[in-house]
Amino acid sequence: MRPAVRALAAATAALITVGGLLPTAQAAEQPGAVEQARATLAEHGVATAPLDPVVEAAVDGAVADAQAAGEQARGAIDDAAAGAVAGISDAATDAGFTGGPAPGVAYELVQDPYGEGPNYHWSTDPLDQVLAGKLPGSGPVLHRAPGSYFDAAPVPPEAVDAAERGHALMGAGTPIYVSDDSMCTLTAVGTDAQGRKVGLTAGHCGEVGEPVYSADALGVGAAGTVVAKDAEYDYAVVELGSNTELTDNYGGVKVNGVGTMNAGLGTQLCKQGVATGYTCGTTWLAQPGFAITQVCAGAGDSGAPVLQDGRVVGSVTGGMLPFYEISCRTPLQGPLFMPTLVSPIAPAVDSLNRTDASRPGSGFTAYRR
Repeated sequence: MRPAVRALAAATAALITVGGLLPTAQAAEQPGAVEQARATLAEHGVATAPLDPVVEAAVDGAVADAQAAGEQARGAIDDAAAGAVAGISDAATDAGFTGGPAPGVAYELVQDPYGEGPNYHWSTDPLDQVLAGKLPGSGPVLHRAPGSYFDAAPVPPEAVDAAERGHALMGAGTPIYVSDDSMCTLTAVGTDAQGRKVGLTAGHCGEVGEPVYSADALGVGAAGTVVAKDAEYDYAVVELGSNTELTDNYGGVKVNGVGTMNAGLGTQLCKQGVATGYTCGTTWLAQPGFAITQVCAGAGDSGAPVLQDGRVVGSVTGGMLPFYEISCRTPLQGPLFMPTLVSPIAPAVDSLNRTDASRPGSGFTAYRR
């Protein structure tokens, strides 16, 4: 078994064990799981030889068991949340309360002037509060990415200030839209050899020529354009417009440039993304071109900066397994979610800097104030 596939199987087994949900029976064989994982790795330049049919069936079965365990866990979470909500509802009914926030709780929903838009929704629903890891009645939660139950961070005050000047503040961790419907996160920002302002994000977030908007400053219009992308290292270059300002501290996440990922088995890495916020997790496997980690990430976190010792060392590429059902969607999952694939940033920047000096992004230098 090749190391990458062996690591995939080990990560899957560890995922199940850590979550405490050991499958009681081998799930029905699901042909294609290994092939899909192999295809994912191939997209990142990792070649894996065909497995022995017996081994492949075992891995497929383990993945199926992990999927079933994840579905059971999600059902248990939903049931527990529903039970908590029912208890609150019964208590409220007994107290004569008929609707609105929990008894005795006064909510003040402050609408961020530049935050309202697609996927920007405040909720006082008790179930949403529980799934966000908060007590029912503890206050509103903000949803910013489809499928995520995390309580998202609102638009940072400094981004609101910039928007009032007609500018989009751009930094590592800024949520973006590419074209009309692709929600991602900026990995890093800086300038290139020609002095142009540029940003980096995951290559699969959009196509060359598509406009890029800050999800925290939609009112200022397009803030940049995808001008280049590289499938091997999964990065895209965004040339930022004159209506942008750069920062090395976005939403309280301070970065000290970009650097090489120094990770191995057990190393902790952290990330900042729009869907699941700031989270940290253990590294299962680190290779020159990719890393497999237990950093929580979900749809919308693609491109999110992966941080180590204050530097951006990689970006979130996607989930390691082909099952959305067991992605990281609520903090109640703990470590029970599929591993996350991370692309190191150093090889991507080196590749970018080897291109023609006139190409946008070539000679990239991360912004530092």
